[in-house]
Amino acid sequence: MITWKPIGQLLVEHSYISKKMLDEVLKEQKTSDIYFGDYLLKKKLIRDMKLRFVLEEQSNLSSTAIEKYRYLPFASLQFTVIDILTTGINFEDNARICEFSIMKFKKGEPVSQTRKLIKMDVELPVLFHNVFECAAGINSAENSLDYFAPVLNQLLDNEIIISFSTPFVFDFIFRQIKKKFKISNSVHIDLMTIWRRMKPGPGAGYTSFIKFCKLLGIDVVPPYSSLNNCSIIFQIFQKLIDELRGKAITNLDELIRFQDRNFYFGVNEKIDIPEDISEAISRQESVDIEYYSPWTQERTFRRIDPYEILFRENSAYLLGYCNLRREFRTFRIDRIGKIIKTEKPFIKRKKPDFWTS
Repeated sequence: MITWKPIGQLLVEHSYISKKMLDEVLKEQKTSDIYFGDYLLKKKLIRDMKLRFVLEEQSNLSSTAIEKYRYLPFASLQFTVIDILTTGINFEDNARICEFSIMKFKKGEPVSQTRKLIKMDVELPVLFHNVFECAAGINSAENSLDYFAPVLNQLLDNEIIISFSTPFVFDFIFRQIKKKFKISNSVHIDLMTIWRRMKPGPGAGYTSFIKFCKLLGIDVVPPYSSLNNCSIIFQIFQKLIDELRGKAITNLDELIRFQDRNFYFGVNEKIDIPEDISEAISRQESVDIEYYSPWTQERTFRRIDPYEILFRENSAYLLGYCNLRREFRTFRIDRIGKIIKTEKPFIKRKKPDFWTS
């Protein structure tokens, strides 16, 4: 599996700098506004040609197998749609996945489908039997998704994944399967995020799948099935794509830029957090940050109202309200450049439903 590496690590691996030099430069850089590579060049610790070589290697490492599809028209791509049915919306209140489905589409037609049921620990209420198609088969289902995790990884690795609410779906999967589940090199397309970009303003917040379908003139009636939902999700995606063509969005790269949001999921790891951010969270004060987006290759300056730090896989993320985009966002810590304390308190807003501490 291809793994992205920091520039400093690559320089040490190629013996362009020593580990001791790396540690010293990183220490000095904390008191400087200059980026790592520029700092090395300014101090004449490395030649420009070697730095360019390492930057190109890093770019290749960060390019996934999906990169070659970025500029192809949507009709040429294969999409993977995933949906889950749960017994509630809050994992902490013992809500669990009872059914999940994956459908792959190519040229607008389904090419494969996978559906799994998960047995519940408690007796299901009558309402559950009336609403979910899978209720009749739950008692004979597998006790957990653990056994299926390797297959699930394979189905989702290096795929263009479409979900109605990506944070909700994958947070449930990661919490229920825990460390047994890890996908890589995939692109997430979140219908709710795309919709909010298309229809900004009041009323563009989170809404239920059923209400969203009604909004688009799609009838969804019980008993509900995650497999049937996958078909509907792809139908919604096609509707949104048709509308986005009017905005000159015709390929995956343009859609990712329009979505302007990345999603990260995984297991907890201990990672050092910049002191300025930790203090801002505890004091409930805004911070100004410089943020790098790997998709747009741009650095933007934003004022953030920081709420929490979330540890996922090998990275840490700042969850907060972005005053530039005027919505809650997630920012990967190692992509935050300059941090400026404002010492200005912010008024706390209601967090999105899918956010959990």
